[in-house]
Amino acid sequence: MQQTWSWVDGNTYPSFSLTFARDVTPAHLLESHGADLESVREFSEDESASARLHDSNLSILRAGTSTSTRWAFCFEILGSIGMAPNVLKKLSAGTESVTLSYGGDGIVTLTRCFDGVICESFEVKGRAQPYGTGPFVIHTALDEFNLDQPKYSPKLLALKFLTHHYGFKIDEATIQGELPTALLPQLTPLDRGSFSAPSIQRGTGEGVGSEITLPILRK
Repeated sequence: MQQTWSWVDGNTYPSFSLTFARDVTPAHLLESHGADLESVREFSEDESASARLHDSNLSILRAGTSTSTRWAFCFEILGSIGMAPNVLKKLSAGTESVTLSYGGDGIVTLTRCFDGVICESFEVKGRAQPYGTGPFVIHTALDEFNLDQPKYSPKLLALKFLTHHYGFKIDEATIQGELPTALLPQLTPLDRGSFSAPSIQRGTGEGVGSEITLPILRK
């Protein structure tokens, strides 16, 4: 387990979102986040960071497939595109998705969607009830899992739970290696939209599809 999530259990990524979706391709996840597939490049982690140097306001999105599962993942660094209601609706259409969001304030949120609907969204180790239409499947399962894991931080608890409940695994070699990568402008508060339980207030969808053409990095 330590090897699976050791790369993210630290201060390397001050904020990120990690989305998994069942029976879809990494390209589908990038496109659902607003990327133009023609601009996607196969970059290593170092190359993606270098490509962002010319504009620090860009989100880095890198996609792949979780080990030993039928789920693709999208790892977004320094942005919140993956938590926008309109993006969640699109990427979960016809399937199920789970998103872990880690903010600079240390708050960790888990959101589960099914076929374009936000079923549950809640703060890990928080006291508030989940938002969403229900059923609150992972909220209940996480509470039970946490009974045996009280010492972990919210971030590590959520990651360990996702491996325990779904089998999700992403090791350091995968995240540092070459993955389909896109750089997108971060969303404004208006673009993010909002939602409340039990219904969702949809975002406008405008601004999500603006892509940046990545430079071709020489090795």
